[in-house]
Amino acid sequence: MNQEYTFIFEVTVALFRHQGIKATRMDDVAKCLQVSKRTLYEQFPSKETFTLACIRYEINKEQEIIDKLAYRTESPFKYIVKLYSHAVRYLASFHPSFFKDLKSFPACSRELDHYISMLRVRFNDILLSCIRLGLCVKDCDTFLFSAFLIIHLEDIRNGRVCRQQEKISGMSKFVIQSMLMGYMTDKGKVIFALDRI
Repeated sequence: MNQEYTFIFEVTVALFRHQGIKATRMDDVAKCLQVSKRTLYEQFPSKETFTLACIRYEINKEQEIIDKLAYRTESPFKYIVKLYSHAVRYLASFHPSFFKDLKSFPACSRELDHYISMLRVRFNDILLSCIRLGLCVKDCDTFLFSAFLIIHLEDIRNGRVCRQQEKISGMSKFVIQSMLMGYMTDKGKVIFALDRI
C-alpha cells in the first residue's frame, strides 16, 4: 500500500476512533488531509466504500500487531493474557458510537466480525498448542474457554460496556488465570508459576 493511502487511512481511523463514523463527515476528513472532498470521492466513490477501505486497512494493521505479539511472547499462557488484554484495549479505544455506526455499513461490520472470529480461533489454537505441549489436559474445553474470552469483546462491540471501564482489570486477569489453572497439567502449572503472568 502506498504512503498516501496509509496516511489517509490513519487520519480517518483516528477520527473514527475519536468521534465515530457518522460524526466523521467526508468534509472533516478532507480538511484534516488538506485536500478537497472531490479528491477523496475521486478515489472512493462513496462514504461506504471509503469506510470499508479504512476498516480493512485498520484490521490488517491490527492483525500484524497481534502476529508480532505472538513472536515476542515466550509462553502460551502469557500470550493468552497479553492477547486478551490487547484486544480489550484495542476495541475500547474506539468511541462507543463507532460500533453503533458500523451497523449502517454491513460490509464494514463483517470485517469486524471477522476480526473477532480470528481472535476466537487464535485463543482456541493457543489452548490446543498447550494440550499438544502437555501443558493442559487433553479433555479441556478449548471452545468454551475461547467463547468466554470473546463474550467480553462482544460486549464492548455491542456497547454493553462503557469504554472507560475497559482496562483489563485484575479481576479479569484473575478469572482467566483461574480458568487456565483448571485446565493445566502439573507441567503446565510449573511453567505457569515460572511465567508469573
